[in-house]
Amino acid sequence: MDGFFDLSRLSSRRILYGGAIVFGCYVLLVVALEAGPISREAERRANDNLRLAGHDWATAVSYGRGIEVRGKAPSANAAAAAVEAAGDDWSVRSAWADPTTAGAGESE
Repeated sequence: MDGFFDLSRLSSRRILYGGAIVFGCYVLLVVALEAGPISREAERRANDNLRLAGHDWATAVSYGRGIEVRGKAPSANAAAAAVEAAGDDWSVRSAWADPTTAGAGESE
């Protein structure tokens, strides 16, 4: 049988490799589709934590599960407290302050 669908040429190794490739592509697709909602959820939770802690001057921006705190901090201590508040959630992997945030509201 010399046709396009000649099953005698398929080995179990080819079937296994083909299945592994299809499964790998499926996993990559699922991860790519879930990255956006996870990032938005981390940002929402970080902003909620900032409001609850009284840091109305600060805004959280997500980069994956990392959170950057932006805004005009009244002092360097307030900026550090805001970073701690934003990162105080299981959905946030790391939090940091925008370089212009720390002490931006301090007078010289």
